[in-house]
Amino acid sequence: MHNFLSNFNRLRIFDGIVHNHPAGDPEPSAADLAMTMEIQKACAALGMTLHDHIITGAGRETSLRARGEI
Repeated sequence: MHNFLSNFNRLRIFDGIVHNHPAGDPEPSAADLAMTMEIQKACAALGMTLHDHIITGAGRETSLRARGEI
């Protein structure tokens, strides 16, 4: 497992997640924020840092890092 994580850490390019809101509004929902917190906890347990969560919709995007949510 240690070798897998070491290799994974070397291959990472972007330590973030991106998803879309098909309805259009890229503002994060309460569920998006809760999910982000859970992913941050999981990343920390693996010695990783979640650097951003970007939500897209209607030709716009919202960065939780830019909003100070991460």
